[in-house]
Amino acid sequence: MPALTPTAVSDYPLPPNSTIFGQLIAGEEVLDKIAPAPTGPQDCPLNPVESKPILISESH
Repeated sequence: MPALTPTAVSDYPLPPNSTIFGQLIAGEEVLDKIAPAPTGPQDCPLNPVESKPILISESH
């Protein structure tokens, strides 16, 4: 499980006062699609980034 560290996100520069926390356990391909979204003031996306929820159920 890759931890989010400055090294792990070195291709995405963060302001010096940012705190990196959390752990990505799956979905790297989604992160790779969201990360390059252009941002404006206060690092807010210029266009809304939306995701559609899905439900995955286990069959027993």
